[in-house]
Amino acid sequence: MSFSVHKEVKFINDKIESITNGQVKQLKVHDAKVHLKVVPDSGYWEGVVLRFYINATNYPKSPCKVKCQSKILHPNILELDGEVCLNLFDEDWSPKLRIDDYISGILYILHNPNFDDPLSDYFCIAKEKNELPDAIKNLIKKNTI
Repeated sequence: MSFSVHKEVKFINDKIESITNGQVKQLKVHDAKVHLKVVPDSGYWEGVVLRFYINATNYPKSPCKVKCQSKILHPNILELDGEVCLNLFDEDWSPKLRIDDYISGILYILHNPNFDDPLSDYFCIAKEKNELPDAIKNLIKKNTI
């Protein structure tokens, strides 16, 4: 991990509340990982405290891996290990991406889950059975109780 991650995180920390509308509450670097505490302000996970990390081991030479450490039922997050799937983190990756782009990607996927191309087994099975609307309704119920 390069010195630039620490430098970026220090710069982002000074304005994290304003650039994320208060949705990212913490940003720390430890062992080549940028740790975040995220509380979405709308959507299916509104008000739910979620912990993510951005593995920046080879940053900025190769894409960072993003993982959710919290248990979450999300179509684009693997239940098994919390791997987050977003084109920005894989196919659309560019060495020009910065840590704040990864943070924006995490917020984007929380506000705009891709139910059409689910990574989660729960949503894959629901889609195969043509039960996706029910799966989404169940998700809403679980996150509003």
